[in-house]
Amino acid sequence: MSINHIVANWQNDPIFTFKAYMIFDNVSSELIYNLSCDLNIRRKWDPVYYIVQDVEHISTDKKNENDITTADIIYTCLHTPPTISKRDSCLLRLRKQITDPNTKRKTFISFMKTVSHPKCPLKKEFVRAKTNFHGYIIEQLDNNQCKLFVMSQHGTCKLCLI
Repeated sequence: MSINHIVANWQNDPIFTFKAYMIFDNVSSELIYNLSCDLNIRRKWDPVYYIVQDVEHISTDKKNENDITTADIIYTCLHTPPTISKRDSCLLRLRKQITDPNTKRKTFISFMKTVSHPKCPLKKEFVRAKTNFHGYIIEQLDNNQCKLFVMSQHGTCKLCLI
């Protein structure tokens, strides 16, 4: 894996923006997508989340075998350092899979943003994290490589210190 470019911006405001481009050797776009977006797999390897769960499946639109879009609501709880209030989030997640009909290479797009949902009520013990947007573009390249682009913008609530 090589990380080609990382930019983080955290000024004196409550918004944190992050973007990164990464190239993975000998890895398929499908594997990176599954590691990132399949909640059952994500629970096993990502120590940041101690709760990650599907709340509601909204839709699946399969225009054809090369173009599939899925929308769902997910709920997460994050581990935080001792001086930071516990965080949870309720996210609308849109996912799209596009397969090039000629090369069969797959590109995956995942986009999330904070939403309100009746099955994700606010809880006293958590500060609701605000995700303005968080997304991935995962693209299979010609040379047995996979390119991952990540961009994220979150409200920090000034870290909501206890």
